[in-house]
Amino acid sequence: MYKTSALATAACLLLIGCVPVITSYFRLEHEGGTRERQGCGDPGATLRFPFHGVTVTLWARFSPTVQVEGDNSSSLYLSVHVPERYTAQLATNTIRILWSTPDGPVETTASLRIWSFLPRSLSDGEKLSVTSMLAGGTSIKKGLLGSAEIHNSYYFRVQEPIVQQSAVGKIILPVLRIDGVDYEGPTVPFSLARSLYIATLGC
Repeated sequence: MYKTSALATAACLLLIGCVPVITSYFRLEHEGGTRERQGCGDPGATLRFPFHGVTVTLWARFSPTVQVEGDNSSSLYLSVHVPERYTAQLATNTIRILWSTPDGPVETTASLRIWSFLPRSLSDGEKLSVTSMLAGGTSIKKGLLGSAEIHNSYYFRVQEPIVQQSAVGKIILPVLRIDGVDYEGPTVPFSLARSLYIATLGC
């Protein structure tokens, strides 16, 4: 009976163009943080949280211990959103990752690179680096559901693969200098999690 019901449900979903999908992702946590979905099927792996006047977003995916040739699936993206009358600056380009293993903590490090920035006029012909001073700014974006404040945004990424050492750990971000004051880099715990969602065909 239950098998028949499950098959009927699956057939129904296929008829209306939907399929259930189970995906794994690294669930990030931080006090005051919210998880954001970036697209179809995204379980909300992107974490967004306030930090001493600016906003930080973080997304991470690590490579399995046994890698497939040519597979560079791991990535880490860090964004710093700086409002008007604020400045921000990363003290270094190094991110630390502490893995919890049965044999004790294991640490790996990775290097950030500047990836992009918005609005494009921020550069003013000057090439930004990871440790450049990040100028603040705020603009108003109008949409069908109302207006929203958009802050100057700076995007960084890790390009080299980060091999997963365990399913649990924490990411330690660089010291962040805000308006000339140094704050210890945020520590973001993570754990490997699974998510079930209904995806539409062609999504």
